[in-house]
Amino acid sequence: MQISQTQSCKWIPIFLTLEQFETFVLPHLHIGSRGPQPELSWHTIFNYSLKSLHTGCQ
Repeated sequence: MQISQTQSCKWIPIFLTLEQFETFVLPHLHIGSRGPQPELSWHTIFNYSLKSLHTGCQ
């Protein structure tokens, strides 16, 4: 089975740029006001989560 060049492939992103994160993800997150602030940025934490979802855990 061949895929035609006009058919678009849908893929799951494993990395988002800061601009993409701020546009598409950050508006939907609830940032808590209690507790200590995270040492890593929300963008970095989200990209680590995407990577672990892509590679899986053993």
